[in-house]
Amino acid sequence: MCEREPSPAELRQRLGENLTTLSRSAPSISALCRELGINRTQFNRYRSGESFPRPDVLWRICRHFKVDARILLEPVDAILASARGPFCHSELAGFLSAPERQVSEASLPTGIYRTVRTKAGADHAVSGLVRIYRKDGHAFLRGFEPRGTGELPGTMREFRGVLVAHWAGFVAITSRRNSTALSYTDMRPVPGETGLWSGHVHAAEHGDGDDAHGARAVLQYLGTVSPEVYAAARGAGPVPASALPNAVRARL
Repeated sequence: MCEREPSPAELRQRLGENLTTLSRSAPSISALCRELGINRTQFNRYRSGESFPRPDVLWRICRHFKVDARILLEPVDAILASARGPFCHSELAGFLSAPERQVSEASLPTGIYRTVRTKAGADHAVSGLVRIYRKDGHAFLRGFEPRGTGELPGTMREFRGVLVAHWAGFVAITSRRNSTALSYTDMRPVPGETGLWSGHVHAAEHGDGDDAHGARAVLQYLGTVSPEVYAAARGAGPVPASALPNAVRARL
């Protein structure tokens, strides 16, 4: 069945409701109208559903509030939630999107980290580098799969993820661009050690069916720009476990 075409009155009403919601973040309607370059009386007519803006005025409104023309058709909360991703959806408010889920700077500093993963009891490991950074109050991770660990093309070696805090540490959920592969890493600080976390990584790769690869993992803080960072970059890739720093090797 085809979706019913909304009437002009319904479009005006939806736009008015969305403008009312978006306007709440402004210091005042007068200040908002000055920023938009719109007469206040006319703007109030848009909000009440009495009138509809010209295309150029609608463009100004969308640009100011960082939304698109869907404000004519959908509730603005749904538009903003879809743009921010599922973690910010209203269905998860107070759950995965709770402030307690944010990984603090004190618990995990921004900077460059050595990553090491290996199977239990193996005599070799894979060493790499990731950068942990923050944007809009959230902690993110970015890195590249080291060369020599697979046949991935250059554009697929990059991975990114989001960090979510839990009671004992944090979880990193990462993926490659436009990929169905997904990694879930649970990390916890090593007691008595500064700048060292250990845990497990589970990677669901294409072709694995319902199985996932599990490996031991260690994260070591190296700072920003330092000799340790350059040395770790040169040593990225498959390495003998015996070549790793003692503190890292002891946690694998």
